[in-house]
Formats: sequence, structure tokens, C-alpha cells
Amino acid sequence: MENEFIIPRVGEVIKKPVLGSGKILRKVTIKNKRTSKNSFKNIMLKRKTNNSITKDKKKPKPIIFGSVEIKIIFEFWNRQGFPFVSHKLSENKTSITSIEKISNALGKTKKDKIIKAIETCHYLFSSSWFKYKHYYSSNKITLANFFSYDKKRYRAIATTIPDYPKSWFKECLKGRAYITNAYSAIKKDKYPNITKKLIKTWQVFSNNNNQTVLIKNNLIEVSEKINLFSINNNYDHNVICSLIEKMLNKWNTIKPGSPNYFLNDRFWESTIPNELIRYGIADKNKQFIF
Repeated sequence: MENEFIIPRVGEVIKKPVLGSGKILRKVTIKNKRTSKNSFKNIMLKRKTNNSITKDKKKPKPIIFGSVEIKIIFEFWNRQGFPFVSHKLSENKTSITSIEKISNALGKTKKDKIIKAIETCHYLFSSSWFKYKHYYSSNKITLANFFSYDKKRYRAIATTIPDYPKSWFKECLKGRAYITNAYSAIKKDKYPNITKKLIKTWQVFSNNNNQTVLIKNNLIEVSEKINLFSINNNYDHNVICSLIEKMLNKWNTIKPGSPNYFLNDRFWESTIPNELIRYGIADKNKQFIF
């Protein structure tokens, strides 16, 4: 028991002679070989090296546009704002797909026309009369999807909006007049009897029985104006409808370019009162309410 061999703990300083050393009172620190090889300094050095390798791997690569025209179109899209997605100028799946689609479009369409189509699309999506306005209040569109949707994405949208177009690019190439008519939501008609008379009057005046959605919406708003003016000034709405019909198709008093002309405040505060007085329908001293 007197010469019992005791294994010291790691890190312990020994003041007694180590068995078999032949030396007395030598201070000995017991070290773990694994600890000595993986000192704090070595561990931190390795960690720093590993982090730098990881950062190098994750560092995004800048986009290679391939041509100045592609870059101009890409950056023009990014400047438009909501609901257009602003893409990063680094390589990722979405930006690469977008560049491919721009390149394909440039093979068939000039740069200026593509930019015009993007501008027209943003005008459409930002308009209060756009019939998909609600959808784009909570959804965005990427540059790649502007040119064409992939089948999976398109099917997902089409289940909710059956008449949704496959390519906004192709639609917007047709111009503002087309998309305004094709994608305007029909307003709720509060006075269909008045609107019906106005549509007939306008068809005769324009010599065109096929009225656009925008014209119909204008005439629906005009019917609201007629109803309000008639109530405020104690007239039957038929009297005002008849007056407008004669001004357009009999007396040729006015020649408006669109029904939007009848939505102007001046028309109701000056033109209509003057015409009512002129043709003896109203007394010249009458005080009109607007």
C-alpha cells in the first residue's frame, strides 16, 4: 500500500515525486494530449479559417446581363415599384430566369417596345378601375412572370381568376386603349334606366353600337350626375336626358370626344343651366343647386 501507484488528474500540479522519475519535488503539470493539440488559439484560428471559407461560398455573384439593352430593361423594371418585385442585382434563380426571358423577347421585339409594355402594365396595375386590383393589393409580380407564367403558377391563379392572361407582356404590347377596355371593371349601375337612354344617345352620336367598357363606365357615372341634378333642381330625369340627346344629335351644340366630357363640373354648373334657359325649359332667374 505504501508504494501504491496513483494516476494524477489532468491539469493537476504535482509537488511530490512522480513514481519512477528519480527526481524529488519537481513541479509537474499533467496535460491532455488532445487539449494541447487543440489549444484555444488553434481552435480560434481554425474557426476563423472556416468562417472565411463559408463567407466566400455564400458571397453573391453579380449578374452578367450579356448586353446593355438587357440591363436597361431589367433596371427599368426595378424602378417601377409595387406591385412589381424589385430584383437584386445578384445571381439567383429568379433574376437569371428574368434575364433569359428579356433576351428571348429582344429576339422578337425592340427594347423601346418592351419598356413601353412594362410602363403600360404598371399603369394598368395602379389604376383604380383595374378589375384585378384586389388581387394585386396583396400579391406581387416578378419580371419573369410579366413575360409568361410557368404552368404550375398559372394554374394556381387561373383557379381563382379563370380569364387571367398567360402573358401580361403580350397583352400590354397591344397598348393602353386595349388594356383599358379589356381589364376595366364594370361599375355598379345605380340608375340603369337613365344609363340605357344615355348609351342609346351616345351610339347615335358616335355612329358605333359597340361601346367599350370605359365608355359604359363613363355613362354610368353620367347617369348619377343626371339623377343628382334632377333631384336638386326639381326636374324629371327624362327632361335632362332628352336635353343631352338634342344637344348631341339634333342641335349639334356640343361635340365631345368621349362621355367623360359630361363628368366635368363646368358642364353641370354652366352648360346645362344655360341650355335649359336658352330653350325655355327654365326661367333665367332660376337658382340652380349643384
